[in-house]
This record gives sequence, structure tokens and C-alpha cells, in this order.
Amino acid sequence: MGFISGMVMGMLTGIALMAGWKHMMRYRSTKRVAKAVDIKLLGSLGRDDLKKLCGDTYPEWISFPVYEQEIE
Repeated sequence: MGFISGMVMGMLTGIALMAGWKHMMRYRSTKRVAKAVDIKLLGSLGRDDLKKLCGDTYPEWISFPVYEQEIE
């Protein structure tokens, strides 16, 4: 009887582990997609947009090459 109950408990534990793993991987995937979208949007910002976003704390080390600057 102990063998059968051990098999059942082992199967239940294995199924619970697989369900938990699936849940965590789905959560991780949605977080990664959201982060990728944010990075893509930040990459498309121009100098003026960054100055509006950062305000007075605009870092001096951010430079835009001449070929990427918009002519005003």
C-alpha cells in the first residue's frame, strides 16, 4: 500500500512542479515582451524628447551623431 501511495504522491508532486514551471515561464515571457517594447520606444526618442523626459537631469554623456540629428 505504501508503494501505491508513494507513486500517487510522486505523480501529484511532479504535476504540481510542471504547472508551477509553466506559470512562471508564462509570467517571465510577458515581462520580457513588455521590457522589449519599452526599450524599443526609448531607442526611438530624439534629443528633444529626452530633454523633456529627463528635465534638468539630462546626462551629458548622451550624444547624438550628426547623421542622427534632426535639422531644426
